[in-house]
Amino acid sequence: MPSNVIQLPRPRQLRPGTVPLGLFVRVGRNDHLEMLHMITTGERGIFGFVIDAQNIDRHRDLVTEARRYDFDVILDPKTQQMGFPGGQTDRLAALPWGLPRHANISDFDGREGQQRAAQVVEFALANNFTQILGPTHVLSGPNDPWLRRDISMMNWTAEQIDRSGVKVSLIYSLALPIGVLRRASERSDYRGNRGRAV
Repeated sequence: MPSNVIQLPRPRQLRPGTVPLGLFVRVGRNDHLEMLHMITTGERGIFGFVIDAQNIDRHRDLVTEARRYDFDVILDPKTQQMGFPGGQTDRLAALPWGLPRHANISDFDGREGQQRAAQVVEFALANNFTQILGPTHVLSGPNDPWLRRDISMMNWTAEQIDRSGVKVSLIYSLALPIGVLRRASERSDYRGNRGRAV
C-alpha cells in the first residue's frame, strides 16, 4: 500500500493523542475538606485549585497538600469583586491591598497601583501559590478606563514576580460582558491593547 494512504480505522497506537483540557476547581469557603479528600484519595482529573485570597487561612492545609501532590494553586486577589459597588466586604478590606470601600481607578494608579501589585505578589509567595490571577477588573467595553490601568497592573505585577526570582505564573483574567465578545470590532480592540502599558 502506498505510504500516503491512511488505512482506516487506524490502530489506536497510531492515532494522535488528545490534549486534556485544564480543569481547575474554584474552592468555595467550605469546600476545602472535600478537596483535601479528593487529593488524598488519588484524584488526577484536575490540574489545580483557585483559592480566594480572603480564605487563605481557612484553606492553608489544602494549599500545602495540593503543592505536595504537585497541583497548581492559583491566587484570586479578588480585585474584580472589590471594584463593584456593594462587592466590598470586611474580609476583602483586611487584605494587604484591600480598601474599606469599593475600589476606584485611582486606587490602582501610579505608585499606589505599584504598591498593590507588590502586595499581591508578596502574599502569593508567602502563601506558596504557583500562579496569580492578575489584579484586574470587570470591563464594560474596549474604552473602559480600567483596561489601561489593568494592563499597567499586570506589567507591575510581572515585574514584581521577576524581581522575586521565584517561579510564579501570572494569568490575565479578562472579564467583560458577553455582548462585547459577540462584536468582532470590539474583540479586535482588545487584541490591539494587549500588553501595552499606558
